[in-house]
Amino acid sequence: MGGQQQPGEGQGGPLAALRNYPQFNQLRALVQSQPESLNQILQSISVQNPELMTLIQQHPEEFVRILQEPVGPQPPQVITVQLTPEDDQAVQRLEALGFSRHAAAEAYISCDKNEELAANYLFENMNDIMEEEQPQQQPPGQGGQGGAPGGQ
Repeated sequence: MGGQQQPGEGQGGPLAALRNYPQFNQLRALVQSQPESLNQILQSISVQNPELMTLIQQHPEEFVRILQEPVGPQPPQVITVQLTPEDDQAVQRLEALGFSRHAAAEAYISCDKNEELAANYLFENMNDIMEEEQPQQQPPGQGGQGGAPGGQ
């Protein structure tokens, strides 16, 4: 390989700046947990940031390597996102399709606030989303509060 990029050089490659974006860690976590979402994410990137998509296409091995890195030590369940009134309306429209507010908001934000892409993502991953939400909907008398620490 007469390449400029060796496997250990990923830290300083053309895509290294991606590591500095908090959204990229979310994207990385999403792709690692649901690899089938990668094509939709790439479509979104090509629409939202064509220059970044060009870099990804020029350096696919580095992009894959960065995606496979462990997600940084950020508390992913403590992320707070402020939605504009327009964003909130989009999330409500996604909820109206039969998804929970959490799933609708997560998809909308993960798809870079592209409502159509978020709807496609939700429908294509409906079974997985419903399975993830199942434990939250416990029968009455089982403490549907998500469980308290300690106990049994």
